Amino acid sequence: MKIYTGILDDTSIDKLQSDITSVALCTDNWHLKLNADKCKIMTVGRAYSRAHIYNLPIGSGNHDLIRVSQEKDLGVLIDSDLTFENHILSKVKSCNRIIGLIKRNVKNMDFQGFLLLYMSLIRSHLE
Repeated sequence: MKIYTGILDDTSIDKLQSDITSVALCTDNWHLKLNADKCKIMTVGRAYSRAHIYNLPIGSGNHDLIRVSQEKDLGVLIDSDLTFENHILSKVKSCNRIIGLIKRNVKNMDFQGFLLLYMSLIRSHLE
């Protein structure tokens, strides 16, 4: 689940904290447990000048949410600047590992064999 809003002033901060608390209360009513370690805060774009610490009410206490600068969502690495450089670098590294695996394990391969391996193992990562 993702909760997002534009933070323009202190009332927006209070509204977001209220939404986080509402989700926590709703999940408690339905006997669902939230993993507080997986709940994070990420500011995207220009940040409001006052950094706020949001908390997640769990049981009888509160858990301060961790602020991150990048997070993986549905296989895509998203960062707070919305540049996809880190995502592209991770995909290129993955493809280079696969190419190294092919080179180490298949010594005598013709062009058609390499093309078949490339199309099935590497191209899907790059697309």
